[in-house]
Amino acid sequence: MSHILMACQVYQSEMETYKRPRNISAREWRKVLGCLILTISFLPSCATENIGGTEDSRSYGFVLTELFRLGDESRGDTILFGSIGELVAVDGSGRIFIGEQQDPIVYVLDTDGGLIKTIGREGSGPGAFYRLSSIHIGSADTLYIFDYNLGYLSVYEPEGLELAYSIAVSYDDSLGKSYSLVGTLDTGYLFTYGRPIRAGSPSRERRMHVMLVTWAREIIHPPIHSILAEDWLSDANDGRVYAYRMHFPIGRETVLRMGPKGNLYAGWTESIDIAVVSPDGIKHDTVRHSLAPIPLTRQEIKLFAEEISEGPFDWSYDVILAADLPATKSAFETFVVDDLERIWIKTTSPSAADTARWLILDQKSQLKGEIRLPKHTNLRVIRHGRAYAVDDRAENHLVVYQIREQ
Repeated sequence: MSHILMACQVYQSEMETYKRPRNISAREWRKVLGCLILTISFLPSCATENIGGTEDSRSYGFVLTELFRLGDESRGDTILFGSIGELVAVDGSGRIFIGEQQDPIVYVLDTDGGLIKTIGREGSGPGAFYRLSSIHIGSADTLYIFDYNLGYLSVYEPEGLELAYSIAVSYDDSLGKSYSLVGTLDTGYLFTYGRPIRAGSPSRERRMHVMLVTWAREIIHPPIHSILAEDWLSDANDGRVYAYRMHFPIGRETVLRMGPKGNLYAGWTESIDIAVVSPDGIKHDTVRHSLAPIPLTRQEIKLFAEEISEGPFDWSYDVILAADLPATKSAFETFVVDDLERIWIKTTSPSAADTARWLILDQKSQLKGEIRLPKHTNLRVIRHGRAYAVDDRAENHLVVYQIREQ
């Protein structure tokens, strides 16, 4: 059954100041007062602030209707996914590409979710992968797949999706290793570079650099953009270094996206201050939106420590409790940029909430709409009137929605 996850369009008009004329009748005056009361009582439904961590269940501007989902064994799906993360891409014809972080295979699906083919195999040679970190569709529907562990970028031609070439992504002495492919430009590739966490080094001093790597594999300095890297927690014991990435909502993370016009969108989840950088790295704008902070309680920190201090991270419980953690949660978790360069931002929800609020902002920081989605659902791609999301609960599902603007 389709699920409609939106409500109503809100229209807001200017209010005029009325002064009662001497010759107006009592009946006419009552009509004017009635209109003013109705207008004033309607205005609060336009509020977008998350005050004191409370939920506002209203949504407006957009309607998302679920078309289908993939990877649901209970519905008879034969293709089941592991951890998808951000490994989702959609090309100009609507073909869907889904990768897994554990199994180095990319599934190619048609617009209705039917399997066309798979790409890749486990290994280290041409067309083989060890651990996928990025999938990107170029302007001409060329498919780019980057393997962080191998340091190789594999490129597939758009028609038959046959391997065209593979390149080794260069190490940079001043910046370190390449971590992910952000996108492509007419002049080359955009890769993130950074250095691994080291025990004893402050996490907040690490930065992620977005670098242009030319088609000839030359790394161009200075960076297109630099931003704080995600928070890590580290410890050293018996000569070994232990590190754990502090995930949302306790740790802060880096979010990087490419827009359809080649602009880079860079945000750090501390606040909604998203830098918009032109392809040449010269022009910088910022999309901002203010939200009331949500406190991070000691009980939430303890629960977080208990969840991750099992297995290989059994060292982390006391380290987390002793760490100098923020007093508030991250302002947002992730965002995605649609065809019209609007930014869909998943804001932080109270712990007890079942849904998360997504704000849709334009390039001038104007709020264009708001939706609610299940808390564990993350939009990954918005293209051609469809939204592609990952439901990352115990089973990983790809959920495809039809978007209707009201």
